[in-house]
Amino acid sequence: MRLLELDIKGFGLLRNQHISFNEGINIIYGQNETGKSTLHTFIKSMLYGMKKSEGIVKFTDTWTKYEPWMDKGCYKGVMKLEYDNQVYVIERDFSVDAKTPLKIINETNSLVVESEAEFIDAIMCGLTESGFMNTISIGQLKSSGDEGMYNELKRYIANVNTTVNMRIDTTKAYEYLQSQKRAFADQIVTEAAKSYTSNLSEIKNIEAEIASPEYGSKFTTIQEQTAYTSKRAEELQTRKEALIEVISSQKQNLINSGFSNKEEIEDYKETLNNAREEYKVALEIETPNYVRILSFIFSGLGIIFATIGLYTLIVGERNVIAKAFLINNIAVTISGIVLAVIFFLLAAWLSNKYNTSASILSAAHEYLSDMYMDKLGDENITEENDKALDKKLDELINICDEIKDSEKEFLEINEALKEINNERNDITKSLEEHQISQWELEKQLEHLGNLKDEAAALKKVIIDNERLQFEIDAITLAQDLITHLSTSIKDSFGTYLNKEASELVSGITGGIYDSMYIDDELNIFMNTKHRLVPLEQISRGTMDQIYLALRLAVAKLLANDSEDVLPLLFDDSFANYDEKRLRSVFRWLNDTFKNRQILLFSCHKREAQMLTSQQIDFNLIDLK
Repeated sequence: MRLLELDIKGFGLLRNQHISFNEGINIIYGQNETGKSTLHTFIKSMLYGMKKSEGIVKFTDTWTKYEPWMDKGCYKGVMKLEYDNQVYVIERDFSVDAKTPLKIINETNSLVVESEAEFIDAIMCGLTESGFMNTISIGQLKSSGDEGMYNELKRYIANVNTTVNMRIDTTKAYEYLQSQKRAFADQIVTEAAKSYTSNLSEIKNIEAEIASPEYGSKFTTIQEQTAYTSKRAEELQTRKEALIEVISSQKQNLINSGFSNKEEIEDYKETLNNAREEYKVALEIETPNYVRILSFIFSGLGIIFATIGLYTLIVGERNVIAKAFLINNIAVTISGIVLAVIFFLLAAWLSNKYNTSASILSAAHEYLSDMYMDKLGDENITEENDKALDKKLDELINICDEIKDSEKEFLEINEALKEINNERNDITKSLEEHQISQWELEKQLEHLGNLKDEAAALKKVIIDNERLQFEIDAITLAQDLITHLSTSIKDSFGTYLNKEASELVSGITGGIYDSMYIDDELNIFMNTKHRLVPLEQISRGTMDQIYLALRLAVAKLLANDSEDVLPLLFDDSFANYDEKRLRSVFRWLNDTFKNRQILLFSCHKREAQMLTSQQIDFNLIDLK
């Protein structure tokens, strides 16, 4: 895992600050109170989170300490890192009311990581927050005197040698488990099993008495009948209410459609079919337009012949047309008038025939259109509307049939409910007849119920006793396991620590000390070419180097030999190093961890100067 960028929205005194890291060595420089410790804590918090404490400690906890100085509502940040050749973005909101406290995005393929805890565990090689602070996050020994540093270093080795964790004390753990075992033992109710057995015996006797022929069988039958009739009545009532709702809805549907019963619909349907037939007949007998034209022609001829007849009658002997054709004037007049009358009569008959046909068709069309408009909202007489109206009427007829069936079922339910009420009355009479027996039975049942409640409570106590005993047995097993593992780890880890730490000590000290040796009593010796040097004779600066070697050795063990994928964080780790030791450790870090990202927090510029003088590449981040 390699850190790429930090985007701090608000964290302590840091606000809207963007920091980029390079591969290899990164020096985070800043004077006191410029935010080095804040930045260090921000990195840890982005990886492991941070919660606000409750009670009195909430005023001094880490969450409160690093709550933003300004804009307290913006308590969040973003971390970008590279893992397994892919880039990930971790977004955390530390606010108490944060809707999304943690979100992790795979920026390479633009996917949201579903299991955040598993992802953090993977990128940190299984290191817990405590493991992180005690391995790859490396500070300096905190004791001021050489003797204090010696004792602190020895305690670190003792705890690690016993539990592989400097913060775990097996003795205290054993004592805590012992106190828990005593607490569990105090909670066990010893008389619970005996009382439970006695309780069950009494319950058995009462149940046998109730089951006697005196009243038990008959009362049980009555109870069963009561339960059955009640259940049946409830079912029927539910169905009745459902039918009422269905019938009401269906009748309202009929009313909305303009009908109240099936007969009205069938009458309407018959009327509709008649109207359709009349309209069809009207279409078939419709007089063609040429009849109207003939009427106009005959009218014109009538006018012509009437004109000729009148003209001949008026002119008399002066009629040149009659003279020319040698026709008698009277004959011309009579012929003209007769023909005019014939043509007028033909024209009138044809016009009447045409108008009558059109009137019948118009009336049939209007009547049928009104029916379509009324039921469909569309006055057009089409095949589609024919089918739609027929379908609607058929559906309404079906609704009527369904209403009839529902009403029939409704009446049947009412009759069934009446029968049930009669049965209930009979049952009530039976109960009254056996009132004394029932009263005695109820007393026994009440007592039986109390006994069963007591039995249930005692059974829970017995279960709790079994659980407590299980916890006690588990604690005993854990104590035995702690004793066994403590011995086993001590036997095996001493060999590992001597080997791994010795190699690191040799490199860090520039070969001044070949190795480190820890005896069975946890006395520490440094091996030179000539002799073994007790730890208490080692200088303060060398103790810091030994501490660094031990931290790196333990980190390798806790991370299952995968710690080289994690960055190393040094928080003023080299404050006690002189120039020679610092130069040696930088040379060794550069040679040993060429492919390792290193974050070095410091308030001194000598680290950067020394790296520059040794021509070792580094990235300087200046917190101003």
